[in-house]
Amino acid sequence: MPEVNSRVTRLLHLSTMMIAITSSQLHIFHIPQKELMGSLDLEEGGDVTAILHPATWLNKVVLGRESGVVQIWNIRTGY
Repeated sequence: MPEVNSRVTRLLHLSTMMIAITSSQLHIFHIPQKELMGSLDLEEGGDVTAILHPATWLNKVVLGRESGVVQIWNIRTGY
């Protein structure tokens, strides 16, 4: 499995993917192929304190930030 060079603060298992959050990035791993699918640079807003995937939202995760900001990210498009 590829390594992340920063401290991982949050993990989320999503079907065949594993989402890892570091202080400045969201990393998406494909578990069966043991590869890093991509990384997204997180905007400023403080550390990520919570991550979840609403069951009916395809390819989206919700991040709760230390500053109180809530963000929705599409892990396929990066927006």
